[in-house]
Amino acid sequence: MNHFKRRAFTSVLCVAFVLVACLVLSQRGISPMTVAAADPSTCTHPTVSASDGICAACNTSFPVTATVNGTTSGYSSFEEAINALPASATMETATIQLHQELLAQDFDLLDGKSLTLDMNGQTISDRNRLYIEGATLRLQDSVGTGAFRADTTVTFKDSTVFVTTANLTGNTPGNYYCFALQGTTQMTVSGGSIQTWLYVSDRGVNLTVNDGLLTNIYYAQGTLRINGGEVTTLNVQGTTSDVLYGGEIETFQFYSAASRDWFLKLLGENKAYAKASDGTLVPLDDMTSLSETVKVVDCVHRYTNAVCVYCGTYCPHTSVNESTGICADCNQQMAIRRILAAASGGTAYYSSLDAALDAAEAGDTLQLLRRVSLSSSPNISKEITLDVNGQTLGGRYVWLSGAVTVTDSVGGGDVSINVRDGGAVTVNCAPDTTVRLQYIGGRVTVNGGKLTTVTCQNSHTLSELLPADHVFRKYLADGTSSLLTWETCVGSTGIERNQYLLVEACQHTELDENLKCLYCNKTFTAGGAINDLRKNLEAAKNDLTTAITEKADADTVNAALARLEAAIDAIKVAYKDADTALRTELNEAIEEAKAAASNALASAKAELIGLINEKADQTALTDAINTLNNAIDNAKLFATEQDTELENKLNEAIEEAKAAASNALA
Repeated sequence: MNHFKRRAFTSVLCVAFVLVACLVLSQRGISPMTVAAADPSTCTHPTVSASDGICAACNTSFPVTATVNGTTSGYSSFEEAINALPASATMETATIQLHQELLAQDFDLLDGKSLTLDMNGQTISDRNRLYIEGATLRLQDSVGTGAFRADTTVTFKDSTVFVTTANLTGNTPGNYYCFALQGTTQMTVSGGSIQTWLYVSDRGVNLTVNDGLLTNIYYAQGTLRINGGEVTTLNVQGTTSDVLYGGEIETFQFYSAASRDWFLKLLGENKAYAKASDGTLVPLDDMTSLSETVKVVDCVHRYTNAVCVYCGTYCPHTSVNESTGICADCNQQMAIRRILAAASGGTAYYSSLDAALDAAEAGDTLQLLRRVSLSSSPNISKEITLDVNGQTLGGRYVWLSGAVTVTDSVGGGDVSINVRDGGAVTVNCAPDTTVRLQYIGGRVTVNGGKLTTVTCQNSHTLSELLPADHVFRKYLADGTSSLLTWETCVGSTGIERNQYLLVEACQHTELDENLKCLYCNKTFTAGGAINDLRKNLEAAKNDLTTAITEKADADTVNAALARLEAAIDAIKVAYKDADTALRTELNEAIEEAKAAASNALASAKAELIGLINEKADQTALTDAINTLNNAIDNAKLFATEQDTELENKLNEAIEEAKAAASNALA
């Protein structure tokens, strides 16, 4: 009985062994019915495992496998695997897996190739300097225990390299064991590690770090962008900007002494440094003395003098009070309001003219909000409007080489402009806006503004500044003024000190024998001259009548009378004194002026007498006496020795005024 049990138990064990063997063979792709392995010398290796490199048919172990379009083949050397890749291979379609340690002296075979290299837990070492050119390569380690070890220097030139889960190391720490990126190499690190020196030393190189660990980045030239990951030492040996957008950096090294400017240049837009330990933002001024790991984060701005203390960016001034011009974010008084062209609309604010000019587009208006003192001359080459807005734009002349309109919407401003080649400038300022003008080239038309300084160069003259039908009136220091003839303007390149010019519409008060205006150089036809001059005559009559009716002072009335007489003289020239009807009209103009003066005189006298009868206070009486005296002075302008009636009225008015004044004082 015991013998039978032993035989049964032995049979069960045999069956179990066979079942286990069949299961193992099935997992390797071998039929359970095939007990003997194929002869390696004749095996075609139809099924090779990408994970361990073993042929399922003959158990041959390959040091290198290549999987192309899903099919894995085994190879006896790296060279053989590379040479077997089709020309159409890419990183997505071709992967070479390592199954034992590899010497990388054959890596020059990667030149011009595109593939994924899976270290598969193995080690690559170079032993000799390695130079890979023109490759498109993804480095990964599906197991995670391998390493690509630079025993000397591994150089990638004009290549595209993606490091995902691979670990790149040096044989021993030091600058001589490194990976170098040259030419136009593009490397992206999205995982794994590079635990040796990584050199970025050519202008065409682009290194992007999204994740992973990099112990030493030596950055001299090219483009470096760190979006994430950990960097033990970032060694900056050249001028750079916009590098840091994320990640952690333990130590910074610079080729010169660390400074705020170095840390500022490294930061990406709206990024800031924060302590890795607690996330506290670190001011740029404190970075030079900080001795702990920082991470790069989005900046939460805090402004001092309109500059963020953390990221160094200027306040965008998006919360400006329109009435005060003060920014709520940085509390700074804005210098310029930019009124965008009608097509886009809206406003923007700037703390300097230079910043506003950089942002301005065709059709915009730049409006001063405060006094702006320039340390250098900006050049405006755009088609914009510069509105002084009652402020002062001084310190330097503003160069104008574009289609620029200079205005002063408030009046009383002050601006200095230099019109240069390419300029098409129009000055539309108020009469009390001080304008200093240097005319070097281009074109300029002055429609308004008080020209206190004018300098024309390169054969330009004052006559070129005038719009059609306008004339310059020159004012002297004593307040007297006179119109400049066209001939004078053509021969003048400026004005003297303590003089200024105003532009006014020409009244064409003097025409030569060819009906050409002596002031604006306009030539009339006979009919055109008369029509224009009649309008001027009517306007002069109205000005004089208004001045008298409103009891203006004698100087004002006298000036209006002079304009009327000039209009009369001009129209006489045009008519050659041949038109009796016109002469009658001219005489009527003088008579109307006399009548207005007489009526004003009577009105002032009646007003004074009424106040005296009403026993008005001294102030009212004094004002009435002054009004009467003005009316007397105005009426005297029309009195002649032949005008007995008006002379008698004047004398009577004077005596009555004296008596009224005496009674008022009593």
